Amino acid sequence: MIRFWFPVPGHFGIGVTAESLAEATRIATAFALDRGWALDARLVEQNVDVAALDPDHVVPCLRLGDVAQPGVWFPR
Repeated sequence: MIRFWFPVPGHFGIGVTAESLAEATRIATAFALDRGWALDARLVEQNVDVAALDPDHVVPCLRLGDVAQPGVWFPR
């Protein structure tokens, strides 16, 4: 499983764990579209170090989700 981070303009981003970039992009795109967010999947970061994400907003929220499990882990 690979951790991906998709930046989203006007929001922090979308964190996804998936087996491949294609799967993560599909999950993140559907998640973004459901919320009316614009997503540029070309800006994705693979093998993201979750500890390096925004320490005030993203990292505290990670306590709610398991980044090792497949699917969206941020936002929760």
